[in-house]
Parts: sequence; C-alpha cells; structure tokens
Amino acid sequence: AALAGDEHYRDYYVWRDPGPDGGPPNNWVSNFGGPAWTLDERSGQYYMHLFLPEQPDLNWANPAVRDEFDRILAFWFERGVDGLRIDVAHSLTEDPAFRDNPLKGDPPAPHAHPSEVWEAYEHRHDQDQEDVLDVYRRWNGIAGEHDAFLVGEVYLLEPSRLTRYVRGGDGLHSSFAFPALRTDWDAHDIRSTLAACVAAGAGALSWPLSSHDDPHAATRFGGGARGARRQLAYLTLLCALPGVPFLFQGDELGLENGLVDPSRAADPVTTRNAGAPGRDGSRTPMVWEPGPGFGFTDGEPWLPFGDNRRDADTVAAQLDDPSSHLARTRRLLAVRRELAGAWSADDADAVAWLDAPTDVVALRRGAVVVVVNAGPSGARCPLPAGDAGWDVRYVSAGPEPRVDDDAWVVVAPDTAVLLVSGRPPRPRRPR
Repeated sequence: AALAGDEHYRDYYVWRDPGPDGGPPNNWVSNFGGPAWTLDERSGQYYMHLFLPEQPDLNWANPAVRDEFDRILAFWFERGVDGLRIDVAHSLTEDPAFRDNPLKGDPPAPHAHPSEVWEAYEHRHDQDQEDVLDVYRRWNGIAGEHDAFLVGEVYLLEPSRLTRYVRGGDGLHSSFAFPALRTDWDAHDIRSTLAACVAAGAGALSWPLSSHDDPHAATRFGGGARGARRQLAYLTLLCALPGVPFLFQGDELGLENGLVDPSRAADPVTTRNAGAPGRDGSRTPMVWEPGPGFGFTDGEPWLPFGDNRRDADTVAAQLDDPSSHLARTRRLLAVRRELAGAWSADDADAVAWLDAPTDVVALRRGAVVVVVNAGPSGARCPLPAGDAGWDVRYVSAGPEPRVDDDAWVVVAPDTAVLLVSGRPPRPRRPR
C-alpha cells in the first residue's frame, strides 16, 4: 500500500529525498550489504531498510505506528502469551536529522564482507537512539497489565549501553548480554567479559549460549567433542549468574554448526554477497530422532540438516543415555532450580569473582561456588575459607572432581564444577 501511494500507510515507513548527488540520502549501510536505502522509482524517494529491502524500517516517529504496536501487544497478551522477544531492539528509531555515520578509519573495500562494512562505521545515528527507550516504557506498561515479560535482542557490546534498556525497571525486563557469546575459550576473556556485564546490570541481563546469528557455542569453542565439553562448562558458569540463561536449539544436545553446502545457502548475507560466509550453519533444523528427516519433517526442509549430523546427535538417541550431553544439560538445569534458595545472601545478585589459577574462572554467589578450568590440564583451585564444608552438586564432565580438606578443588580440563557450602545460606534481608 505504501509503494502504491497510500499516504496513510506510506508514513508508516521512513522516506527521504535523494542526496545531493541523486543517490541515497546518507551513508548508512544495510546489515546484509549495500546501502540502507532503496529507490522507489514511482515517487522518486528512497525508503530505509537496515536489513533487506523487503524489510523496510518502520517510522516510529509516527504516533500511528506506536499506537498500532500497543494494540498488537495487547492482542497477544490478552490471549495468554507470557512474553515477547524484541528483535534488533536497539534499532527501532534513528537520528531525525539523518546525519552520516562517521567512519572509524579507511572506507571498507568494495567487496568486503557485510560485517566488515558495518564495522567500518561508528553507528551513532542509525541505532541506539535515546527515544527508543520511550517505546519500551510504553510496552512495559502494557506488559505489566498482563504480567508479561519483555526481553530484548539488544546487540550492543558495550555493557553500559546495553544496560540502558533495562535500567530503572520501566523499560525492557531483560536484555541478552551478547558479549557473553563472543568470548574465546580463555579464562581471562571469560572472566573480564562476564564481570563487566554483571557489574553493569546484575539481575537484569540474560545470558545467551548461542543464537541464530552466531555460531553454536560448541563450534566457537573448537568443535567436536572438545567444543561440546567446553560449551557445557561455560553454560554451568552462565547458570550461576544473576539473570536468565538462554539456550539456542541444539545447544542442549551439544551440537556444533551444521555443514551446509554452499549451493543450498539461504542466508541473504551469503546469497547477496557472492558466497560470503553466512549464518546457515547455526540455523539448520532440529534433530529429534534417527531417520531421513530426523523427526523434523517428511519433506524437504528450508535448510539441509548438515552433512555432519548423525543419528547419535538426536534427542531420541541421547534421551536415555545418562552420560549424554542432553542428560548432563538437564541435570544442570535441575540443579539450578533446586538451588534457588542457595543464591540468597545479603544481595542475591552479588557475584564475587574468586582468586584462581591463570586458566581458571571461579565465582561465588550466595552459598554456591562454580569453578571452570579452561586450561589444557587439571587445575587445583582454592575454595573460600570459613565455610562448613563443600558439597559437589554438579560436574559438567568426568572425571569427578576431588575436594581436598574442604579448601581446594581439583578440576579436570574443559570442565566446570558447582559446589554448595555446607553452611545453610543466610536468609535474605527484608527490603
């Protein structure tokens, strides 16, 4: 309707006259390559799209758009939806003056990968604008009327910017802490990244292990059995942090990225950019049971399952195996639920990062200590003194850890151990 000239709906989108040279209005780029503007030849104006041309950005400066979304949220909440995940939550609004984004340095090469082009600019004007928080304040009020939850995909890597969306309690209830899924398998990197996020927004952040836009954690941490083992150790650490851990489909099975033949590529990052690496490997269908369609479909799926998928990877194959990745993940989540009261200390969101050997990350929260050995060999880590014994409640992989004199724990490489103090946790003070 907007392209056909319907003035009411035309103003639902962002339109600008051409720049002085007749080209796009400014230098903003699409996440998928090329300008963030497409020319409508009928009107002679450009419309804005930070992603595909088929995904035009909405004009949030138009009150009718905000009112329409108020109605949409209420519609679903009234039907019992418990919450919503807001995609690209930091990019709803833009600079009303549509100023150019400054370059960080040299212009990107003509055929650079879209991510390299995007990273060449400081995105001061096309995302993370102050008025986007007004949208979430409105949505917070609607969600509050229905006891619903709002979590944002706020893909910002600076914790202080990220936590603006959840600070104060009147915006989003939580935001994904994306720095958490950009860490290497390195104790210093893991500790410094998570500590910065916790310090900026303890209790209001969610912890993604993987996502549809990023490699599976098992791939990121080296692939194969080692990558899966490291992934579960890292998840153990995330489960001990204040906030909500999120698993992406297949994480519970220890899956790495599916191997998708380039001829079957569907990601526009790849199809629009001459075979550039894309995200299809993260997005292959779920494998439920052995068989040609892995219990997902009897037909041809949108993406192939991946040449590396095996019957042993499936839910059915792992479900009754107590040593499987799925079984260990389920035990971890059960322990997290069982220990809900053990986090209760003077401040349930407080995290103490403990002194530990170079390759080890250790933290304490309430009566719980988690120790992760990211090194290549076994590590001996000191435990906090003054507690009446330590009980090992979970280990992410064998062999079982050894606790020496209630003062030290010996942890195998690429492994996490969760311990609980023998001292009953202190009750939380009334607030």
